[in-house]
Amino acid sequence: MKTNEIFEHVLQIVCEECELCYGELINGANKNAVDARCLLICALVSLGFTEENIASYLSMTRQGVNKLKNTLSHRISQSYILLKNNQLISKRIATEIHR
Repeated sequence: MKTNEIFEHVLQIVCEECELCYGELINGANKNAVDARCLLICALVSLGFTEENIASYLSMTRQGVNKLKNTLSHRISQSYILLKNNQLISKRIATEIHR
């Protein structure tokens, strides 16, 4: 798989598991959208994407990507649903991308 295909596939997985459309996940300012972006960023980092790559794909700054990446553990500790979504996303990535 090419890098952009992996990005698109992970984005699709996160959108489905978080029940958000692409536009909401990328541009949304509500808590659910920000949480989903955080999950997306961390999933991409775990696949080897750099913060610079992710920033480019999401039209964000590297610092913005870094901030969301670093807040995941705190966000998960505050939300059981976010924890479950993270687990589901990780499982789907493991089965659908790491074949």
